[in-house]
Amino acid sequence: MTNWQGEPLCVIETKAVATVPFEEVSEEFAATEGEGDGSLRYWREVHWAYFGRECKRIGRVPSPRMPIVCERFEVIYRGAPPERAA
Repeated sequence: MTNWQGEPLCVIETKAVATVPFEEVSEEFAATEGEGDGSLRYWREVHWAYFGRECKRIGRVPSPRMPIVCERFEVIYRGAPPERAA
């Protein structure tokens, strides 16, 4: 994985990938992703907004049944934190 500047941050190992309809993403997956307060409600709100913008950008309409790719991974190597300019 890299940051937005393309600098390496860590190496991950994919453990599982599942494609499920948006409305079937589980509470457990939302909590594991760890964004916001970790709730499914929060996950759905922010991801619906994001996917809605992306769908609009490519001329599609978001749907509760749209397929979502859910990846589970493990960090297997974390490099040294990048040096910051003084």
